[in-house]
Amino acid sequence: ATDHVDRAVTIPAAAVQSRYGTNRVFVVRNDQLAGREVVLGDRLGDRVEVSQGLDAGTPIVAVDVEQLADGMRVAVNK
Repeated sequence: ATDHVDRAVTIPAAAVQSRYGTNRVFVVRNDQLAGREVVLGDRLGDRVEVSQGLDAGTPIVAVDVEQLADGMRVAVNK
């Protein structure tokens, strides 16, 4: 038997938009938002595990996600 532990991607729970039974996060691509469906795992305090749909290091929006929509233009502050 092989011991294998996946490194879980965790994000702020506030970054998840839940509508009609679907969980989405908004990724930033070319200064525009793109909604991406994700599969959530365990909740860890104010963070939630993403088991499918998001790679580690992908820039996402973590505030005011209920007002967001695909194609919105954004400026990224670094």
